Amino acid sequence: NDLLNVSRIDQGKVQNEPQLTDICEVVKAAAAEIDAEAQKKKVAIDLRLDKTIPKMIIDPKRFRDVVENLLSNAIKYNIMGGKVVIAAMLASNYIYISVSDDGIGIPNKDQERVFSKFYRAANADKSDTTGSGLGLFLVKSYVEEWGGTVRFQSVEGKGTTFYLELPFNVKNST
Repeated sequence: NDLLNVSRIDQGKVQNEPQLTDICEVVKAAAAEIDAEAQKKKVAIDLRLDKTIPKMIIDPKRFRDVVENLLSNAIKYNIMGGKVVIAAMLASNYIYISVSDDGIGIPNKDQERVFSKFYRAANADKSDTTGSGLGLFLVKSYVEEWGGTVRFQSVEGKGTTFYLELPFNVKNST
């Protein structure tokens, strides 16, 4: 699926279906969906969602893909018994979302390529995890198409936090 989605992005054929969406409910559903994976690694998921965030116009399927990818990575590259915190808040006409873990982190030398297609950090390849190296490329592509930004902070051996900033009432252009 990731490969098909990347192909659609490259061809400018992403089919967005924006609709009024409760992003907190999407985040909760994504966390529930990935809970079994978290339980296998004894990783706790802590949701810190501002319940006053109103519904916004966004493609709920693509938004869920973004959240699931970030949560999946936070669990996959976390330590046994670690923690993942996902927070969402509304401020100044933007929705701010962060996903933090206390996992293996991303080495400094790999950080500039994190959003590249098929790229996996050296320590991710050494860990006992699988992945296509496409998820973060998709996250960045979708978020930027919505007029938002994505960035991260990471310290190897201590963890990573991804930050999304989405304009409130974002509308997809395609």
